[in-house]
Amino acid sequence: MSAAGLDPHAALVEDLRGQVLEASAAGRRLTPVGGRTQLGWCRPDHDGRGGRGSLDLSGLRGVVEYEPGEGTVTAWAGTPWSELATTVAVGGHRLPADLCTRPGSTVGGVLASGRSGPDRFQAQALRHHVLGMQVLVGDGTVARSGGRLVKNVTGFDLHRLHVGARGTLGAILEVSLRLRPLPECEAVVALEATELDAALDAVADLVRAGARLQWGTLRPGASGPLLELGLDGRRSQVEQDAAAAAAALGSTATIAWDADAAVRREATRDMGCEDGYAWEVQGTRAAILSRAAGGCPQDSWFDLLSGRQLTSTRPSEAPGLRVRRLADAPTVPDRRGHAWEERIRSQLDPAGVFAMGSQQPADEEVSA
Repeated sequence: MSAAGLDPHAALVEDLRGQVLEASAAGRRLTPVGGRTQLGWCRPDHDGRGGRGSLDLSGLRGVVEYEPGEGTVTAWAGTPWSELATTVAVGGHRLPADLCTRPGSTVGGVLASGRSGPDRFQAQALRHHVLGMQVLVGDGTVARSGGRLVKNVTGFDLHRLHVGARGTLGAILEVSLRLRPLPECEAVVALEATELDAALDAVADLVRAGARLQWGTLRPGASGPLLELGLDGRRSQVEQDAAAAAAALGSTATIAWDADAAVRREATRDMGCEDGYAWEVQGTRAAILSRAAGGCPQDSWFDLLSGRQLTSTRPSEAPGLRVRRLADAPTVPDRRGHAWEERIRSQLDPAGVFAMGSQQPADEEVSA
């Protein structure tokens, strides 16, 4: 009996290869899909028109290998992100990005969209935690790069090209991730005040002094801007950093611990869901503070550590601000970068099977 006959995953991969080869020969385009939770902003060109079909990866589901001692996990791309998070938590680990995901959001979809959570400041971008990958490219080849363990990763990090590529360079089949340990303790230091300019100076001083902030946000509070700083790790470390942060912010700062801190972190994280809108915040600190104090809806927050503001508010409800869906409009590369990008595409997908279509909505803008 063939390997494909023994392993349902191998049989499915072979079927996916056939679909890609067929599409290439017929000049059709395919969009890799899993839980279909992120297509609206990750692949707005996937509207069922123009001969574009779906390459369904949802059947590639399950954990291939979990090594608690190594802090690594390998999973099929169709595995729900939340399911993988539950699996590694049993072994004392967490996934390398604290993300809000809809039920059904898959590992492959999260990686292809290039999303990161509020903890990006400490955890870094998700792509930095990808150890290896198995990808189906446009000529039907199943390509592998990297490895499953930190110690056996070799060669170029070609797999990281697919993180944030939105399925335009190929379909992610399997991925290996480096995990983070579950924290022993968690805290959130909060300050609600009108004298927030000085508080932000104190936060900058904390960062320069080496305080291990996991995330920091600024959002509207009950009576003014609310500053929150998230900490986690070993209890002795968190207690030390929380005390330093509270002292820097002043006597009106409060500290929430463990379960209460987790609730605050999750509330912040959940505002960055797939349905969110991004406000590109530019200008002086005074302008940012003004928006946080009264110019932003209650369900929005400004990420102090990445410079991006998120909100679930629709553009029509935020007059005068330039609003766009997350990842709708890719950055425009310079000429040299564009040539490099086209060279990669020509190698991985010469027939343009996975190429992005022409439908690309412009930023939504509402005048005051």
